Amino acid sequence: MPPRLMTPELIAWIALGGVALMAVIMAWLVGASRRHWRLFRQLIRRADGANLEKVLESLINDQDQVNQRLAHLDQRAEALDRAVQGCYQHVGFVRFDAFEEVGGAQSFAIALLDSNNNGLVLSSVYGRSDVRVYAKAIQRGQPSHILTQEEKQAISQAMGK
Repeated sequence: MPPRLMTPELIAWIALGGVALMAVIMAWLVGASRRHWRLFRQLIRRADGANLEKVLESLINDQDQVNQRLAHLDQRAEALDRAVQGCYQHVGFVRFDAFEEVGGAQSFAIALLDSNNNGLVLSSVYGRSDVRVYAKAIQRGQPSHILTQEEKQAISQAMGK
């Protein structure tokens, strides 16, 4: 007769182990459910006494206000983008000596251009007895009048060349 693998004592020990394992699992489930119940109660009733429905309504209203404010800010950003296109964004500046007898690089040319390379070049020529100022329009990077070498340098600087 072959030996029996499942003796009554072995079955009892397996059953006892199963019961112990079930007790441990039940204790863990009770602890987890208590934590979850506490979180659920906090969600349902906040400290100010509002119930879950009122909390959700408040969150939805807040979200609507945030969306409206975001749409307003998007409109403002677009308006600012359009406004910035016409603002001077690129500057070139060159100092130079206009006359041999006058030193110190007191004369200058400054180019002020927008994003489309429209703007002006302003030159100041300093001499011992007088100062002269010249302004020339720039459209799409092209001057309205003939430029001096220094004015060309200032425009090149402004255009990033």
